[in-house]
Amino acid sequence: MVITYKVVELVCGQDGNGRGKRYSGHEYHIICRTTGDPHLNVVSCGSYSLGVLRSAERFDPREGLWTKIPSMNSPRGCHSVAVLNGKLYSMGGYDGRSMVSSVEVFDPRASSWVMIDSMNMIRGYAAAAVLGESVFVIGGVKDGQNIVDTVECYKEGVGWRNTTLRAIGQRCFFSAIVL
Repeated sequence: MVITYKVVELVCGQDGNGRGKRYSGHEYHIICRTTGDPHLNVVSCGSYSLGVLRSAERFDPREGLWTKIPSMNSPRGCHSVAVLNGKLYSMGGYDGRSMVSSVEVFDPRASSWVMIDSMNMIRGYAAAAVLGESVFVIGGVKDGQNIVDTVECYKEGVGWRNTTLRAIGQRCFFSAIVL
């Protein structure tokens, strides 16, 4: 187990009034374990183009090729993705009719998607980041109009829980990373 001092920084986003915002100097420090999984590489799943898609693809940088992987169980776009313990989590988003709270997980070793417990809040356009052994989903759009500042957390074996954490104001269309 490798313990590393990590920093999470909110880079930018939209505040719901058509104004983009950039925040610097707001840092949150946390101790977490670092992991890496060569089986996932880069994965693209779902989309909103000529409709909401279920398809998923994997990019292997060693070969320089995109290959199809099994499609998700549900179509989704505007969703959040994160890798936790070697599995790809696809959370929330838009299913073609409405924003959803559903979550599915791709296990590259089994080459299959499974549905797991839904998030506590319906949301799309949210950011997701892995800290330690948990996925945090931050902000997003709740019902197509209401932008939220809430943060919820998923841990394997525990499930989803609401946190007392808040984003730096209501935001959507942004990303979060662990530095």
